[in-house]
Amino acid sequence: MTTFSATPGPETQLAAPGFGHETMLARGLARLMRWIEYLCAAVLAADVLVVFLSVIYRYFLHDPFDWAEEVAGALMIVLVFFGAATVLARSQHVGVDLFRGMLPRRWQPALVQLRGCSSRAWCRQPSLRWRWRSSR
Repeated sequence: MTTFSATPGPETQLAAPGFGHETMLARGLARLMRWIEYLCAAVLAADVLVVFLSVIYRYFLHDPFDWAEEVAGALMIVLVFFGAATVLARSQHVGVDLFRGMLPRRWQPALVQLRGCSSRAWCRQPSLRWRWRSSR
């Protein structure tokens, strides 16, 4: 049975999968992820501040900011993309592992790679079809 936790455990990888911690590239990726997480924290703090000030000015001072909703939305978009990058680099993204759990443990990394390749191929397919049609 799988248990889920919001906080990563000690088995959490700090570098991207496929790289050991002994290589310079893996240490660089871990450092980059840490700085991206710091950036995400700053973006989240700025977003909370913008929304908080917007509420204060709108409801208590009756002088709303015209730009607050757009800035808050843009900050949330930045937060989602950078946060998704760090989660994906740690292989902690949401996934259904029902079928992967049924396979032998030796086959599971290969299945993860196959899933990644097939999803990239599926997402690339409309672009390739458009190129083929436009080349005629």
